[in-house]
Amino acid sequence: MAPSTQDVRAWNNQITTRVHRAGSGDPLVFLHGAAGLQWDAFLDGLAERFTVYAPEHPGTTLGDPDGIKALDDLWDLVLYYDELFDALGLDAPAVVGHSFGGMVAAEVAATFPRRVSKLVLISALGLWRDDAPVPNFMVMTPQELVPLVVADPNGPVAATLLQEPDLESEAGQTAVPRRHGRWRAQASLSGRSQTGVWRSGSTG
Repeated sequence: MAPSTQDVRAWNNQITTRVHRAGSGDPLVFLHGAAGLQWDAFLDGLAERFTVYAPEHPGTTLGDPDGIKALDDLWDLVLYYDELFDALGLDAPAVVGHSFGGMVAAEVAATFPRRVSKLVLISALGLWRDDAPVPNFMVMTPQELVPLVVADPNGPVAATLLQEPDLESEAGQTAVPRRHGRWRAQASLSGRSQTGVWRSGSTG
């Protein structure tokens, strides 16, 4: 299912967020992980039952790496999503957050409980236990990170993540700056908070 896209402005018109939308039914907001938004079969499945809104975090949209500059920290991002929900006409949608998006979703729900009717966290960052410390993925190479975040480190998902982009193609030429821009944005927003990586069958 191919989603439609719209650019939504908020934060005193300082930030433009690209929002992908598909499906019908009750509203559901999906907040993506640190690797950026990828519309995939998981979101297609949600769109069979819900109207899915999938915003790209500020600073992760291709061609707009400076979109994050108006935000100082994670708290600003939480306040920004409160405004974005208003701009989208969403009162209290269900919110699903994955990885970095899970941390953001949890913060939005804790700060504005009236804005979130249901909350689902998938391998959320920021959940720290002193008796079970986890690596800091922000400083790891792909070779170190991939075995920690996929169920099968020798499977096709891992191979795809470790594959070098084809720099002769247009897609390959945009993949590198897109990836680096996304990680830089998420690292900036995470600041000095504790982060973790939890093994899962999907990627961040």
